[in-house]
Amino acid sequence: MSQLNNFELGELFRDLRLARGLKMKDIANEHLSQSQLSKFENGQTMLSADKLLIAISAIHMSLAEFEQAYHQYESSSFFKLAQKVAKYHSKKDIKGLENILYTYDKFTESNDTYNQLNKLVIHCAIHNLNQDYFISKKDAELITTYLYSIEEWTEYELFI
Repeated sequence: MSQLNNFELGELFRDLRLARGLKMKDIANEHLSQSQLSKFENGQTMLSADKLLIAISAIHMSLAEFEQAYHQYESSSFFKLAQKVAKYHSKKDIKGLENILYTYDKFTESNDTYNQLNKLVIHCAIHNLNQDYFISKKDAELITTYLYSIEEWTEYELFI
């Protein structure tokens, strides 16, 4: 399922606001006018990040909840991958993990840092089940360097 485009972002916000029985005047405040909300909800303009956060908070949602709605309640590709890895790892299914790795290698076009890290997560899951499965020093250094370079970890870094 594709994510909503920017024009639909305001419409999504309006739908969520109305679903909560809130009027624009309930949301508007000294930082966000009814006029700005109206233009945003009608797709005429976007809100700045700080104003969008104020608006989301005013409809009693967290940013994470709003993001889930924005992505039409589908998990990101990373979280889908993480769920598959966890499922096969818990079942001690090395062949399943190897299939995930093969598929990931075959259909992932770029070899950027995140794709390399995602592949290493799969490698590490296999290594955890079979100590003969080799993790290179270069791969270990990539993970170590990446994790030490991040000051504020998110779910992604905790997963790694």
